[in-house]
Order: sequence, then structure tokens, then C-alpha cells
Amino acid sequence: HVSVGKKEKRGDWTNTSRKLESLIDQDKRKLRDGFLLSISFLLILWIIKLIEITFNISFSSLGLVPRDLSSWAGLFFTPLLHADLLHLFNNSVPLFVAIIGIMYFYRKSALFIMASSWLVTNVLVWIFAKGGYHIGASGLVYAYISFLFFGGAFSNNRNLLGLSLVLIFAYGTMIW
Repeated sequence: HVSVGKKEKRGDWTNTSRKLESLIDQDKRKLRDGFLLSISFLLILWIIKLIEITFNISFSSLGLVPRDLSSWAGLFFTPLLHADLLHLFNNSVPLFVAIIGIMYFYRKSALFIMASSWLVTNVLVWIFAKGGYHIGASGLVYAYISFLFFGGAFSNNRNLLGLSLVLIFAYGTMIW
């Protein structure tokens, strides 16, 4: 048994307190960064829709037409375009939470996850969807929530799994 003086005990408590403060600061930064990215992305979506409404124009022709090589731009623009305000609103809430979740739980690879989800979902739409213009961020919502769910399941992270389940039930069309 080693005797520890009061000074050393106080030092241990101070170190523990500093470590805890550092972890809290990291969490705050991850949440802040996720919030800022999420808000910035949603602002872009809403500005595009407001431009369409204000000037009575439609950017739907920039959407994705399956198996049509002339609609290649849709691979990049499809998630930015929405049919109407309700369509945009229905995608905004789950996107807001999912982007924050990805930034919080996967900080270092978040941008890669989001960019690859953007591209892969649109390529899959281009290959497998039926004809007509496809627009909207629903593919991103599905991809992000699926990533959070399976990431939580495979890593056995209950917080991540819980977040994804809340999103699945809030964005009920993923199940029903």
C-alpha cells in the first residue's frame, strides 16, 4: 500500500477535471461544426427553392434522368433541387439531424462519408430508377441514416444506434 499525500490527490483530481473539460470541449466543437455544416447546407437548399419561387422558374431539368447521359449534371444537382416547399421541409429535418450525427460520430471522415453518399446514391438512381427527372435529397437522407444505423450496429455504439432509430421513426418513409 502506497501512501498518497493531499497534494498528490488534489493533483489527480485536477488532471481528471482537465481531461473531462477537454472531452466536453471536443464534444462542443463536434456539435458546433456539425450544426454549422448542417445549417449551411440547408441554407443552400432553401435559397435555391426561394429563387425558384421568387422568379417563377424551375431547376428540375437539372435533375437526374436515369440512363440518360445528357443528364450527367444531375449527379451533382439532384440533392439540391426539390419539387415544392413540403418536399424540401420533409428532407430538411432529417438532413439537419443526420449531418450533425455524422459530424459528431465520424468527425475525421464525415466529409468523405457525405460526399460519397451523394455520389453513390445518385449513381444508383441513374442506373436503377424509372424514367423522368429525379430531384430531391431523399437519397442522401436514406444514405446518411443507413450509415448511422449500421455504424451504430457494427460498432455496438448505443448512442449512435439510438440516434439512427429516432431518425428512422421520424422519417417514417424509410420503413413504411
